Amino acid sequence: AGYMWYLSINYTNSKFVQGGNLAKAMALAIDRDTLCNDVLKDGSVAAQGIIPVKLATGPDGKDYRETAGTVSTFDATKAAEYYAAAVKENGGQNYSIELLYEDSDVSKKVAEQLQNMLQTNCPGLTVTLNSKPKKSRLDLMQHQEYEVALTRWGPDYADPETYMDLFLSSNWSNNNGRYNSTAYDALVNAADANADSEERWQQYKDAEKVLIEDAAVIPVYQTGDALMINPKVTGIRFHAAGVDCYRYMVSTK
Repeated sequence: AGYMWYLSINYTNSKFVQGGNLAKAMALAIDRDTLCNDVLKDGSVAAQGIIPVKLATGPDGKDYRETAGTVSTFDATKAAEYYAAAVKENGGQNYSIELLYEDSDVSKKVAEQLQNMLQTNCPGLTVTLNSKPKKSRLDLMQHQEYEVALTRWGPDYADPETYMDLFLSSNWSNNNGRYNSTAYDALVNAADANADSEERWQQYKDAEKVLIEDAAVIPVYQTGDALMINPKVTGIRFHAAGVDCYRYMVSTK
């Protein structure tokens, strides 16, 4: 399924309110398709939500994303409207935010594109970039010493739970932005404990909608891999989570 890259918003910072106009404007200002198709061009795909495509199959035999649909969207007009409302709430003053990212070539490329998209589609917003080594970025996020950060999560296992549990108010190790929603917690905790697979699946879908509507996090893109495989080679087992298995690979003459 690949890593899901997303923007983590630090809700202990006074600039942000859960589900507030500034956060919603930012979520709508990102043209994910352009980022993936015209900038990255490496097999990465636009995030449709926090759950990646091809991660888990539901009780109906369909991929989670196929039935959950796209909940993370791009709308420049609405982004500008939400940002204007945020500025009005701020006494007419424009916002300046800092985007933290790790100092890899790909992250730098993505951060620069996000900076451009956010400033273009939220007219008046200023985005400054702060590049740090991965260890330093993680440390700053763990201590809530950031405003917005470009971060990622790779699934531990092929189930929506591996992503949904990240943003529970009780999960202080991973919920760096300190998102806190009674509605979200109730849905995810119920799903985690639910033996009814169909009802459980729907609870995760409902929880994801709450997460995105609150702009708790802003999904950006899902990484992809490009492999060149000789048609004579068979038996490679590709896994939605973890590493792929080459143990049973065979080659015909």
